[in-house]
Amino acid sequence: MIPRFAGCAAVPILLLFLAGCGSVQEHRARQHSRAFAELPPAHQQVARAGDIQRGMNPVAVYVSLGTPEHAERLDESTVRWIYFGRLRQREQTAPGNAQSSEILSGFATRADPGIPRRGDQALLLEVFFIDDQLQSWNHRPLESEDLRYQREEDYGRMPVL
Repeated sequence: MIPRFAGCAAVPILLLFLAGCGSVQEHRARQHSRAFAELPPAHQQVARAGDIQRGMNPVAVYVSLGTPEHAERLDESTVRWIYFGRLRQREQTAPGNAQSSEILSGFATRADPGIPRRGDQALLLEVFFIDDQLQSWNHRPLESEDLRYQREEDYGRMPVL
């Protein structure tokens, strides 16, 4: 039988270990270290914060938000990624409207750690790339018919279209 104090000592050690692991964004940046190192420093900073910015490439968006629920090519130059998640903080633009700002911050995907607060509304975020540059995004409340988007890639994999 393990003494009671041994279990109590294990908790702080586990917390220290997990704190040293870094954020999920840091993990994804290491996963694609060569491509991430080639990004402009401003995009690296935004991606590490878990935000997205117009002009980012798919690697930067993947580092920030992770694996989308769905990815599809709409035409020769346009790709759409779909995420399910929630806003971590209040946003200034109303859901459903295209973003007028250059940066979307505070969107937490289903892959993000953390427990949603009671009352957080589930959202669908659409991200549009044109010629491999993030051009626009919009989000709206998640509806039951949106669940038709089945995850094509395992968590931890960036879609290739």
